[in-house]
Amino acid sequence: MKPSPLQLKTYFLTELTVKAIPLDTAAPAPPVPGAVSFSTKVHHAQNKTNPRDWRVGLRISCQPDGKGHCPYLVDMELLGFFEVAQAVKEEMIKPLIMANAPALLYGAARELVLLVTGRAPYGPFLLPAATFVDEVAAPKPGATAGRSPDARTPTAK
Repeated sequence: MKPSPLQLKTYFLTELTVKAIPLDTAAPAPPVPGAVSFSTKVHHAQNKTNPRDWRVGLRISCQPDGKGHCPYLVDMELLGFFEVAQAVKEEMIKPLIMANAPALLYGAARELVLLVTGRAPYGPFLLPAATFVDEVAAPKPGATAGRSPDARTPTAK
């Protein structure tokens, strides 16, 4: 094992809302895979004095999609501060940040939702897995070197 060239220095939960759907509309069964509609919005900002330091924000919204059982509405935002190792070539910094930084924050978000819903009326709920690799392959129009806000709606499998 070797350390990742991208280090998460610290992160904060800036917003968290988890709402249990009222009993009369929620199904008592556990969530069904694919029954969740979720979206993410990522914001990147590069430090002006140190181009290897980045701030990355991740907003996650999750709700039932009507195809199955999902007992919660989730809306949250995390803010992370990252450092890219000196060994990483300059042209690889942005792709590394765009794919890996939001993935690290998303993993933390999944655990936070699981923890909070563990004390909720319908039991623990784990957000579906997601990937941010497609952001590297197809950058959004209008993205700039320092900031690259984007919104996407992944499909839960």
